[in-house]
Amino acid sequence: MIRHWLPAAALSGLLVACASPPQQVYVLGAATPIAAGTLSEASKPHIEIMTVSVPDYLDTTDIMRRSGPNEVTPSLTGQWGERLSIGVTDALAALLNHVQSTTIVSRQEPAMATRQLLVQVLRFDIGTDGNCSLVARWQVLAAIHQATLASERGSYSAKATAPGDEAAAAAMTQALGSLAENIAATLSKIPAPPDPRLHGG
Repeated sequence: MIRHWLPAAALSGLLVACASPPQQVYVLGAATPIAAGTLSEASKPHIEIMTVSVPDYLDTTDIMRRSGPNEVTPSLTGQWGERLSIGVTDALAALLNHVQSTTIVSRQEPAMATRQLLVQVLRFDIGTDGNCSLVARWQVLAAIHQATLASERGSYSAKATAPGDEAAAAAMTQALGSLAENIAATLSKIPAPPDPRLHGG
């Protein structure tokens, strides 16, 4: 009889892998109550939010923690439900629609958009101590001729209330909420776009 023996280290790794629970899946953004009924969006200007740019090392489904000045480590217990750039874009659109009601911010209706919103995340860290730092710049462009209507930058921080991934996602959502409020303030300063229905085309 031929017997195959696994090295002790390999066998131990297999046992640990089998015993490890599956990673939890998290998304950015806070769930808000949905009121029943139908709301018309035809009378509001539409803003197309482009996919948010994030640093390449963060654009993954791993929840990355800054564990040192030049070191980031993926969580072993949780992951994002989508790449971070997509998650940030969707969360930011939802947060903007929640904190202001004069425009519709969407990724899905570029043909109706009179403005474009470009957001670049320069830093989006959460450390092992729970401190979250977000640095971003944003531009608002006229959708037709791409003229820059506004350009600003902001820095935000939030603190996780617990050491786990759920608290990290909540702190990062809080930081995005602060960014959304500042972007909404920028949008409020820009004159309303002309109604495309009045320019037959």
